[in-house]
Amino acid sequence: MIADMVDNENQGQWKFQFRRRLYDWEVDQLNILGQLLSVVQLQESQEDFLQWKWSKDLSFSVKSAYSKWEDQKFTEDKELFTVWKNICPPKVELFVWMAIQGCIASKSVLVNNGILNSNLGQCLLCNATEETPNHLLLLCDVARRVWESVISWWNVVWICPSNLKSLLFWDSFKFSKFGEALLAGFLLL
Repeated sequence: MIADMVDNENQGQWKFQFRRRLYDWEVDQLNILGQLLSVVQLQESQEDFLQWKWSKDLSFSVKSAYSKWEDQKFTEDKELFTVWKNICPPKVELFVWMAIQGCIASKSVLVNNGILNSNLGQCLLCNATEETPNHLLLLCDVARRVWESVISWWNVVWICPSNLKSLLFWDSFKFSKFGEALLAGFLLL
């Protein structure tokens, strides 16, 4: 188990094996993990065992995981939890959640992950700047015109937010039930 992942010949360094070559960002994450694990001291006299520190008996249960999640959801990014309201299909909610975190496959993300060359990062729609998730879905001239035409349906004066996460603050406005459902559905599209 865990003891098999320690290289005793190399001063107790952790040895990881992967099926593919890691991207640069993954190597960075692996280095951070290595730093965190460097303080872990294994004891050869004890057998490896699994434990779940968020339950009294140290065994995993869905109830204990849900309780831990409930405890944390109000201390983390509150805006991210507004995505998960079961208003839209789960695929749409997942896309919005990933877009807010900057994880959709925009050109800037593909360049950072080494999938595209760095000279291919320009937005195809406007050719004005780098294609980031925020630019592609909100700040690009084409995207902005779409947002302005939709917002005009409500006769609302709108100032475009600087990022997708800020767009979720619209959740605090009061609309009729129909307007609220329509807005929430559109925001999650």
